[in-house]
Amino acid sequence: MGSLLSNRNVVAVAFVLSFVAHFGVSFPYMGLVMVLLGAVGGFNAGPNDQTRLFLTALVLNYMGDAFDAVPVLGPVVTGTNEGLATVTAAAAVMIVMMNIKNRVMGG
Repeated sequence: MGSLLSNRNVVAVAFVLSFVAHFGVSFPYMGLVMVLLGAVGGFNAGPNDQTRLFLTALVLNYMGDAFDAVPVLGPVVTGTNEGLATVTAAAAVMIVMMNIKNRVMGG
């Protein structure tokens, strides 16, 4: 069993928050929580996960409202993708910052 902040748990919480946010269930600083989840996910990402995470961030941010044409599930998928795009973008930024730190400090 992994730690509470393992990538699997971070992704599960990010998905649930993104899904319920689409239906109007929100709380103050929800965006900040999503960004912090992404930062934790990026910090815990291993070298093999970095490329996959970058590609996921690119695809989710590029998709936008592509699923809105689907009658019933389209808006739900789009709303969930928006939250997940925030999380993966924050994770990608964290990975970039860690790679810069490792190059500067030699780690």
